[in-house]
Amino acid sequence: MLLILGGSGFLGSYLMEEFEAVGTSSSGSFGTVRLDARDRDGLRSLLKRVRPDAVVNADGMTSVDGCEKDPKTAMEINGAAAGMAAEECARAGIPYFHVSTDYVFDGERGGYAETDPPNPVNEYGRSKLAGEREALSRGGTVIRISTPFGPNPSRRKQSFAEFVASSLKAGKEVRAASDLYSTPTYTPYVAELIGLLLRGKAGRGEVYHVGSPERVSRYEFAVEVARALGLDEGLVKPVSAAELGLLAKRPRDTSFDVSKVSKLFKISSLEENIKEISALL
Repeated sequence: MLLILGGSGFLGSYLMEEFEAVGTSSSGSFGTVRLDARDRDGLRSLLKRVRPDAVVNADGMTSVDGCEKDPKTAMEINGAAAGMAAEECARAGIPYFHVSTDYVFDGERGGYAETDPPNPVNEYGRSKLAGEREALSRGGTVIRISTPFGPNPSRRKQSFAEFVASSLKAGKEVRAASDLYSTPTYTPYVAELIGLLLRGKAGRGEVYHVGSPERVSRYEFAVEVARALGLDEGLVKPVSAAELGLLAKRPRDTSFDVSKVSKLFKISSLEENIKEISALL
């Protein structure tokens, strides 16, 4: 049995269904146990009751601009609370898998491998890096993802791919940054990696980058979604990140080197992955 912290979110709800897991959330929605990420006593009690085979922390404050506005809360949830969860899992002898982000990098060059030193440029990245360091210091495993897309059982928050699809279906123009690059993460690959970690087929206590084989801009990703769904790609308009008026600085190119996970399982093209979930978008 898995315990998913943040089970009502985009990735967490998918992992809950995929592994038939117990999940937590601050709201108690989507069939989760109500639990604030910062509640040590509540988590300790839940671990004793559930006795999970592993804990996956998919919880967190994920609004990049929200973290910039409120760095104190961001650090409490993404940093300190993640460390507390890692500590409690280590105390109970439970494997801990921590989901993090490409935004721990400064985006100056892209193609980042797991061994490259992080250097975040915004409060979101800094808070997530703090959580990573807490996890690793206690023997946890870090799974970094980037621009995630895939099944979304909770529908509480749209992925970028879902936003693009719903906008184009409504005939609305989509403005997407042509100067921000990443390797989008197909969430079933996260589940595949977790399965390998559970079975001892992948090393624990390490860092893994999970993403597509292609480096694409947000604009190029949006066009791929339009093509896969047979929608009007002419409605997708390239703009600069500066034109979007974002509060927090975004790193320019946080694309991953995914050769490490590629040795563990097959990673298909971004186009193939989008087509696999086209009916869900």
